[in-house]
Amino acid sequence: AMPKPNEPVETEWLDTVTAQIKAATPPIILVGHSLGGLAVLRWLEICAKEPIQGAILLAGVTMPERHTKRSFSKNWSPPEDWGQIRRAAKHLNGLYSLDDTAVETLEGEQFQSRIGADILWVNGYGHFTTSDGVTEIPELLQLIETLIQLAK
Repeated sequence: AMPKPNEPVETEWLDTVTAQIKAATPPIILVGHSLGGLAVLRWLEICAKEPIQGAILLAGVTMPERHTKRSFSKNWSPPEDWGQIRRAAKHLNGLYSLDDTAVETLEGEQFQSRIGADILWVNGYGHFTTSDGVTEIPELLQLIETLIQLAK
């Protein structure tokens, strides 16, 4: 879990990701949901020392400036060096639901157009939360398994 999820601070979240990665065994695959997607992008952009195996954004925020009604919108920086993000992960994937009311499809489209991320578009998952009735995401599990296999 990330620190202060209701009042997220970018530097604290990036420090948390760094600590988790230092404790992990390769292959490293980051999965970020919603604001966690932005944390993954920002970590790849400013903290990555060497390429990781993969990053998956699950309804990932890529444009914090579009979320003006949410507390993080003024405290988080949008990704700027998309080239560095591309270099920091061997594989970049996104999983977005067409009926998500929290993160617009435009954010997945930006992730795809800026760095050529592979996006899987699904429908019926909303924002991928239990309040949307989502308790399993087999497409996410398949993406993770594929990235693990590609590392071998």
